[in-house]
Amino acid sequence: MLNDMQLDAIKEVGNIGAGNAATALAEMTSMKIDITVPKVLVEEIEDIPLKLGGSETISVGIYFGIEGDLNGNIILFLPVEGALKMIDIMMFMEQGTNKEIDEMGQSALMELGNILASSYLNALSGLTGTYLLPTPPNYTTETVGGMINNILNNMGLDVDRTIFVATEFTESSVRVEGGLLFLLTPQSLNKLFGIMGLE
Repeated sequence: MLNDMQLDAIKEVGNIGAGNAATALAEMTSMKIDITVPKVLVEEIEDIPLKLGGSETISVGIYFGIEGDLNGNIILFLPVEGALKMIDIMMFMEQGTNKEIDEMGQSALMELGNILASSYLNALSGLTGTYLLPTPPNYTTETVGGMINNILNNMGLDVDRTIFVATEFTESSVRVEGGLLFLLTPQSLNKLFGIMGLE
């Protein structure tokens, strides 16, 4: 378990990343979209689905590989209803306009994920002096448990601990809760904690 000071250091990465992402979204949409990080957790991988509604909950996932000094994946999880709300916001539509996620909606969500992943990795790079870049985004809709397992299988790794960043988007009266998951290889997670003095 990490102590409070260690968790605060990781949460600081989340807060900086969220602030950078909010700025980037405002520049892209000309709207004020607040992004807050109510909690950051370092959890056992099997406990993560409980934070996202359960292993069998259908979720939209935007996922990226991490290249550079650390290796792994980032996944942005959004409940389907929340994803539809974000599409309406990003496509300047009245709430409730989009009833399903079409190709244009997927593109909007991938752009949202790209902004978030880049912002968080830039924040992490700035605080740790590491070089980190996201790969191009991928889109999927499946159960939370299936999504995590599929990405882990593609990585070919046995990951036990992961960083979970709860993320909330607010635009006017619309609020969407999601989560950002850092699936780092065990070597990269230990390296990150070592760089941040969190071993």
